[in-house]
Amino acid sequence: MTRPFSPSLPPSLTPSSSSYALLLRPLRQFNSMWDNKMKEYEQRAGELLEAMRQVRAGARANPSPDPGPGALTVPQPASLALDPTQRHVLDLREFHKKKEEGTAIRPKHSKDLLDLRKIQVSTVPGRGGAWG
Repeated sequence: MTRPFSPSLPPSLTPSSSSYALLLRPLRQFNSMWDNKMKEYEQRAGELLEAMRQVRAGARANPSPDPGPGALTVPQPASLALDPTQRHVLDLREFHKKKEEGTAIRPKHSKDLLDLRKIQVSTVPGRGGAWG
């Protein structure tokens, strides 16, 4: 006789047995708790998204620095207030400044590449390989 549910269950556990019901109770509790948490999460995420939209729309319509007591404010970097070309120029300057300040970054070669270089050097001893 083949069962339509999990073959790993012993034959004494059928959907009509009380042991089977005891096994399913924690699973059902977990599923209902999970569903409740997901509903709460989606509701809260929707509220936060709506609040952010209102703040951004209010910031565009009323660029006052003080939104008032109790208002939700979303901190934004100064670079977001710029148009894309100005932001690109700022980011490029930052990148060049970091590049000049930092030490030279050495690439980390893979084991295969290093092995190939050893083979290359050993096959042409006088020249240091095809590249050197």
